[in-house]
Amino acid sequence: MATKHHSSAFKLVQLLASLTSIATCLFVVAHTAPQTGSRWPILAGSGLKRFATSASFGNWTGTTDGPALPAEVTSGGVPPNPLDVAAAALAAAAGLTLQDCLEAAREGHWRRVFNTSDRGTLPLDVASWSASDVFEYKGEMFSYEWVWGPQAATCGIRRRSKAEVAATLSGARLLLLGDSHVRYLHNWLATTLGGKELPKWTGSGSPIEINQTIATVNVTMAYLTRNYAIESKNTLQRWNELWPDVLVVDGAEWHLLMHKNLTAYAQTMQELLHVLRDVVPPSTFILWLSPPPRDEKKWDKPELPPEWIRLYDRVAHEVGFYKPTGPAYHLDLYQMGLDCLPWCTTEDGVHVISTVNEVLLQQVVSMLALRQAWPFAKQVDSL
Repeated sequence: MATKHHSSAFKLVQLLASLTSIATCLFVVAHTAPQTGSRWPILAGSGLKRFATSASFGNWTGTTDGPALPAEVTSGGVPPNPLDVAAAALAAAAGLTLQDCLEAAREGHWRRVFNTSDRGTLPLDVASWSASDVFEYKGEMFSYEWVWGPQAATCGIRRRSKAEVAATLSGARLLLLGDSHVRYLHNWLATTLGGKELPKWTGSGSPIEINQTIATVNVTMAYLTRNYAIESKNTLQRWNELWPDVLVVDGAEWHLLMHKNLTAYAQTMQELLHVLRDVVPPSTFILWLSPPPRDEKKWDKPELPPEWIRLYDRVAHEVGFYKPTGPAYHLDLYQMGLDCLPWCTTEDGVHVISTVNEVLLQQVVSMLALRQAWPFAKQVDSL
């Protein structure tokens, strides 16, 4: 029995070592292939070359029989995590597709935590815990955590540390397009990785674009506070830089407050959808962030009752924004927030607290890690 366990462990070590070598080789190919506007040119059809490589993940070094390594690789570029590649291979072997696992990264639920005084390390299926947001009601204490569903484990989806978040996003280009809900997500990313938070925009101009590098992530935040869908469409149509790896677009709360016309909103959303389909390249990973529900006790906009938010929120689904038929994956902040009311909104009753934004960040990073690892997982079959 001991010999059998030793043999299994040895095979696992061999597998991980092989995956490390494969991931490193393909990473080098991706960064030395001709640029196509994608962070991973290999996904855009670049041909594979044979490389003899050696690597240390703590301080990346490499030797190749191909072109010299570019500066961004030798100065700290990180290949896809071999554990993610192994998990993707196992998920594929179990009959799951990348689409299945991307959906699993979005799915989960809030679960009440009863014993908060003696918690050790959180289980890896817990994306976020309201440790700093425990609330009291009628003498009873409440604390909650957000947990991925059962399929997440098969796909290798897990909570990632700040270092893992930084590694997964290393060198990425992010475009955040929308109003204050996207700004809150931006600021939580800045808090996590050590960037600068953006203040509330109080001016009259729109759109306003702000660019900064957070760790090694290039982040552009575009405030859109007037004719939201039209401004989003115009911003994307005049985009003349490298396309982002990740595009996060949110659900236009200012548009709802100013125009209050569901038919007009649906028409402009249809125009925005055409731009997302026809202008944004397939290499850009598109995420649609729906607005959260309103806390009726805190909401101070009687001209737009809280229950109408859901009607506007459904427009993106009805016109065809979401996968599998549309271009975007849905970050359902409405449902997530609905399940954690009354404790998870800020004092204005409009925005969600850090615990919820951490869930969103973990979802985004998990999906991006899957997209990075999945193509490399095919190489496991040849081991």
